[in-house]
Amino acid sequence: MCLMIYVLGSVILLAYGGQCELTLDNVYGMLSARLDTMLLEKNIMKKEQDIMRTVIMDLMTSMTATNQQLKDVAAAEVGQRTHLLRRGLEKEKAATQSRFNSVQKTLEKTQSDIKCAANTTRAQISTVERNLAATKNNTKTLQSRV
Repeated sequence: MCLMIYVLGSVILLAYGGQCELTLDNVYGMLSARLDTMLLEKNIMKKEQDIMRTVIMDLMTSMTATNQQLKDVAAAEVGQRTHLLRRGLEKEKAATQSRFNSVQKTLEKTQSDIKCAANTTRAQISTVERNLAATKNNTKTLQSRV
């Protein structure tokens, strides 16, 4: 669009060439310089776009790598916590088993003590029954003598 305005402007100026100091060479030189400037600006913008594209691609690559590292760290952390939890559960299980074994031994000892006490009590009851039977016999004998 700008090029067309410049061409149209140069034609108008050439038509009134006597009133103006512009010559075809001057107009061509100015148009050529302007076109060169526009092409240079276009090339500069293209290079800047390429640089920006490269920076964006590098940033995306960096973000992808960072995300992967975060996933790896998260997976390692979950694994470590699972391991610690498992170890904690194993320790808790061992402690509970130890307490259970202790209670079971205490129960067995108590049952044994109760059995011993029951046997002793039975023996004492048998002795008392024998003594009672002997006393009854003695009492009957005394009553029969009286």
